[in-house]
Amino acid sequence: MGNGDSLDILLKERLLINIKIISHILEGIMSYSKKVCILFICIITSFTIGCSIQNEEQSLIKSTYFEDVDKIIIYKGSAYKQVQDLKSFKKVLKDIEGKKVNIENLSRDETEDRYKIIFTYESSDQERKISFKGNNMLYDDNWYSIDKNIDEIYNKIDFEEKIDSNLQKSKVKREARKNFKMKDSLLGNWIYDDETYIEFTKKHIIYKTKQKDRKFNYKINRIDDNKIFITAYRDILFSNDKDIFKIEILIDDTKNNIILKKKMLKSEMGYKNNLIYIDYIDDKKVELGSFDDLFFVENKDI
Repeated sequence: MGNGDSLDILLKERLLINIKIISHILEGIMSYSKKVCILFICIITSFTIGCSIQNEEQSLIKSTYFEDVDKIIIYKGSAYKQVQDLKSFKKVLKDIEGKKVNIENLSRDETEDRYKIIFTYESSDQERKISFKGNNMLYDDNWYSIDKNIDEIYNKIDFEEKIDSNLQKSKVKREARKNFKMKDSLLGNWIYDDETYIEFTKKHIIYKTKQKDRKFNYKINRIDDNKIFITAYRDILFSNDKDIFKIEILIDDTKNNIILKKKMLKSEMGYKNNLIYIDYIDDKKVELGSFDDLFFVENKDI
């Protein structure tokens, strides 16, 4: 083999080596590009998901209000409209922004056209409510100053406005109770926000649940301004342990809303609950009190 042939073989070997080196370099570049591309896609995806989650968190009204929702009805005083386009209305509500407002800045004056949105659900008897007082919204036991006009939201609902005649009639009963004496205003049915009832007769306190009713005798110990102090007991002969619990009731000026504090006498257990007065018109339950009344917010720490 001559020197020329040896040189050609050497050049070919070096060429193959260089081709392999270049091939490895290109593979590395492509692999790096893929990794960069994948990383970039992950970053974009994470950012998008993060923004979505952040927007969800920033939304004042939680998504749980809209899960399995069956009907949404918005009341304006005794008038109301039922929302037909739930998807669009959900977007309107979720776009509401607001900040907590000091209740001292809210007026206690009655608003003629008080707005309330009621959510009902397909698989539950539970209702959720959002109330409005001017440009303020009561949501999850907090008042917020909001950036939306509830009048505009109501007026844009493309549905015939109807009148709830029972709500109109209830106004008369609600107003009449303001003139009741304290002990007389206690008589009748009150409801907790979990749909449990308590009835005061002249002699008995009756707790009404879905399972059973429990009845106790009671006596009014004293009445101080807007407070009623009560002792409940069982009428059992030859018993020294008749007294079971004491009740302190704070009642508002309308006599339709109360805060009830109960203290068990044989233990350290105590309870505090908000209740509103209910009546019946044409055999239909009507709430004369309202859980969105400022009375409950102003006295939540008593």
